[in-house]
Amino acid sequence: MSERTQMTAGERIVQNFLQEGVEIVFSHGELSLMDIQKHALRNGLRMVGARHESAGVFMAAAYYRLTGKPQVAMGAQGPGAANMLPAAVSCRTENIPVVLVGASRQHESTTGVRVGRFLHGDTLWPAFRDICKWSGKILHPRQVDEMVQQAFREALNGRPGPVYLEVDYEGHQQEWTYGPLVAPARYRLQRQPAAEAALQEAVQLIAQARSPLILAGEEIQSTRTFDEVHALTRLVNCPATSPMTARGTVAETDAHFINFSSDTIREVIAESDLVIAIGTDISEHVNYGRQRHWAAGDENRKWILIHQDPAAFGLNRPVDLPLLGKLPDVLPQLVAALQAAGGRPPHPKLEKWRAAFLKERHQRIEEARGKQPIHPYELMAVAREAVPDDAVVVTECGLTGVYLNDAFEQRSNDYLWNVTFGLMGAGLPQAIGAKLAVGERPVYLVTGDGGIGPHIMELETAVRHNVQIVVIVNDDQSYAAELAALHAKMGETPEARFAYTRFDQLIESVGGHGEYVERIEELAPAIRRAQAAGRPALVQVRVDQDSGLKYLPFGNAELFSWVHEDPARQRDR
Repeated sequence: MSERTQMTAGERIVQNFLQEGVEIVFSHGELSLMDIQKHALRNGLRMVGARHESAGVFMAAAYYRLTGKPQVAMGAQGPGAANMLPAAVSCRTENIPVVLVGASRQHESTTGVRVGRFLHGDTLWPAFRDICKWSGKILHPRQVDEMVQQAFREALNGRPGPVYLEVDYEGHQQEWTYGPLVAPARYRLQRQPAAEAALQEAVQLIAQARSPLILAGEEIQSTRTFDEVHALTRLVNCPATSPMTARGTVAETDAHFINFSSDTIREVIAESDLVIAIGTDISEHVNYGRQRHWAAGDENRKWILIHQDPAAFGLNRPVDLPLLGKLPDVLPQLVAALQAAGGRPPHPKLEKWRAAFLKERHQRIEEARGKQPIHPYELMAVAREAVPDDAVVVTECGLTGVYLNDAFEQRSNDYLWNVTFGLMGAGLPQAIGAKLAVGERPVYLVTGDGGIGPHIMELETAVRHNVQIVVIVNDDQSYAAELAALHAKMGETPEARFAYTRFDQLIESVGGHGEYVERIEELAPAIRRAQAAGRPALVQVRVDQDSGLKYLPFGNAELFSWVHEDPARQRDR
C-alpha cells in the first residue's frame, strides 16, 4: 500500500503549489488563509503582500510572463477576494494563467438561508466563475489534490487564463490522510508538438512564397522562445513585425524588424504573400490581419498560424495552415525542418525597408527636440540611451505607452503592458512582479501620472521588499489620450486633468529615492542616479500638460482605427 500522511488541507495545497513551480504567494497575512500561508512560509515560498489585492494579481501576472510559471495570488473572505476581480478580468483578456485563491466563510454559513452575513458576498463565486477560465471550491480536505490539479490544468491548457479556487475559512485547516502526490506530467498536457505532415506543408509554403512576413505574437514572451523565433527569422530571411501586445518578442535592434505602427509596414504588408503568425490571436491591434493595411491583396495572401489552442484557428481571420502545438515544441521542429530544406536567401527589399523605418523614427524624434516644456518623444529618446539595453521595460496604457512604442527602441525581448484590456494602473505592480522574477536584471517602469495613480501605494510595497525598480513618470498632469477627442467633441476636457503632484517626494516619504526633472539635459543623469541608488527610485519628468492636444503620436491613426474600423465594417455588411 502507498504511504499515506496526515496533514491539513492548507499544507496539502502548498505541496501541490510547490510541485507546480510556484515560488511566490502574493498576499498579505490573512486569518482566513493562514494555514496555507503558514505552510507556504515553512516550505520556502516567499510572501509578498501588495497594498491592494488587484495589485498582487498583477505582480503574479508579470512574474508568469517572465518565467512561464503560474503564480498564486490570494484574497481574504469577502472584500479581499472581491478586490481581485478587476485584475481577473484583465488577466482573462490578456491570457495570463494566474491561480487566484479566495477564502469564504464556513460552508455551514455560506449555504444557510441568511442575509447580512459579515465578510460574505453571495455573488463572488458566480462572478469569478463567469470571469475566469475555471472556478472551483474545496468543500472538503479530500478534494484538495483534484481541485488544485484541475486549476493548473485549466489555467495552462489551450488558451491560458486565470482560474479561481475558493477555500473554506475553517475547512482548509482541517486534517486529512493523503497519499503520494501525482506529478504534473500525469494530470495535464505538458508537451504538444505539431504533426509532421503540417510541418512539411509549412516548409513548402515558405519555400514557395515570394514575399513572406513574420508576425511575432505575445505567447513568445511567456514561453521564453525568443531564440527559436530569432533562428526562424534568419532562416526565412524576411521582415518581422509584432502587435503592440507583443512588443519586444523580436528586439527592435534586429535587422529584420519593422514596427507595425510605422509607415513602412504598409508597403511590407502590401507586398506580402505569406504571413507566419506565431503565438498570436491576430488581434484588433493588427486589424485582425484583414482590415486597413491588410485589405489590399488579402485574397492572395496565405497565413500559417502557430498556436496551442485549437479554437484560435480561423477565429479572427481565415487561416490556410494551422500548426497546432505549444511554441517550445513546434518552433524547434519548424526550425529543424527549414534547416534541412536549406532556408531562404535574404528578402531583396529587407535592407531598404529597415532603413526607411529607422529614418522615420529618427526624423520624428529630431523634430521633437528642443521643446520646453519637454516633448514626450524627446523624453523617450533620451531615456532610451540612459536605460540599460538588457532592461525589462514595463509601461501603461494611455499615450505614454504609445509614445514609448514610437520613440523608445526596445532592445531587450521583455516588454510588459496590458494593452489588450487596457486597464490603467497595472504598470507599477507589474514592474514589482517583474523585478521579483528577474533578480539582478534592471527593471524600468515608464508610466504617465495617470497610470501610476491607481496603485501608487505599491511604491511602499517595493520599498518594504527592497524591490529595486526605477520608475520614470511622464508627468503631463492629465489623461493625455482623452484630451484631443474630448476637446474636439465638447470644446473642453472635463475631469481629464490633474492637480500638480510631486511623485518624487512621495516615494521619498516611504523610503525610496526621488528625482525631479524639468529640463531635458537633467534627465539622463537623473536616471543613472536612480539606478545607482540601491533602493526603489522614481524620476518625475515634467512635460507639456497639453501634450495630448499638441503631440499626437505617429502611431495614432492605427491606435484610433481600432475603435471604429470593425463596427463600421459590421454595419456595412
